[in-house]
Amino acid sequence: RINYAFADRYLLELNGRRDGSSRFVRDQRWGFFPSVSAAWGVSEESFLKPLRKTISNLKIRGSYGTLGNQDISGYYPFASSLYSGYGYWFDGVLGAGIAQTEMANKLITWEKSTQFNVGLDVGLFNSRFDMVFDYYIRNIDDMLQQLPVPDFVGLISAWQNAGSMRNKG
Repeated sequence: RINYAFADRYLLELNGRRDGSSRFVRDQRWGFFPSVSAAWGVSEESFLKPLRKTISNLKIRGSYGTLGNQDISGYYPFASSLYSGYGYWFDGVLGAGIAQTEMANKLITWEKSTQFNVGLDVGLFNSRFDMVFDYYIRNIDDMLQQLPVPDFVGLISAWQNAGSMRNKG
């Protein structure tokens, strides 16, 4: 993380995050998730000094960044696993057995959430009246999902990167 402030009115922050997860195969394990934010404290400018009693705070800000998500069930969903405790009948006798209960997918990787935000902070009359305005767009790509499979398959579906979603407001 790098923070920079000049004259208490120009603000900049840069972030870089590198995360690893054992839920993905070695080639997909690591993700880099950067972000940047900036703000301008307009109320600190000399041209607004005469209005200080009325406009005590005025800041314009914006940010853009990406986060990763690996929150799925199971520790190693990329590998086929066998589980004990699944018996079977043979010649009238219950035998001990093992079974694969879930499908695996070696291609899954990080779900990515990218967000853009712009905002305005306004404080009036020595901050007795504060307003905050925000507008954001959040895109989620490579969503981690388990899509349905037919019952005759006999296994729980594999996790996969399927779908995207957009929120804004």
